[in-house]
Parts: sequence; C-alpha cells; structure tokens
Amino acid sequence: MFSQPQIRSLFNQYVLVRLYVGDVPAGVVQSPDGRGAEALRDGAFHTESLPHYPVIRPRGEEFEVLDSYGKQDALIRDVDDFAAFLQKWLDSNKKN
Repeated sequence: MFSQPQIRSLFNQYVLVRLYVGDVPAGVVQSPDGRGAEALRDGAFHTESLPHYPVIRPRGEEFEVLDSYGKQDALIRDVDDFAAFLQKWLDSNKKN
C-alpha cells in the first residue's frame, strides 16, 4: 500500500506513528509497551482491526480521535477509497 505514489504523497502530509500491539519487534523501544498499546487501541479506537489508521488531533498529553480507517480483514483493497479518507482530513485541516 505504501508503495502507491498516491498514498505516499498523502502520508507525507501527516505525522505518522507506528504502534505495535502484543509483541513488539526486537530492537523497537515503544511506550506504551505492546500490552499497553493493545489497551489503548481497544479503549480509544474500539477496534481490533490491524492495520488501523486513525486520524487524531493532539490535545496536550491526550488526543482526540477524529476518524479511523481499518477493515476487519486487515487489508485495504480500495486504494481510491483510502486516499479519499486521507484527503478528507487534509482538506478539513486547511479550513480550520
């Protein structure tokens, strides 16, 4: 997915964060740890879908979940739909 130029271009306009749930790969330092990330995912995003792409807005030490994109089968099959999701939030941010 990230190899698609359309998606890479949109992602370049976001601050991307990768959060591993469960087992964190060797050599990766992450806070919260994998179990804490799992609790965060379940509590904040209310989904077990992986990968999961939430759009969040920082609020001091907290954050506001604006929207999210994830599919139960963990695959994004419609690149144009995913690109429209990303573009919608970029356009929304320009208005604010």
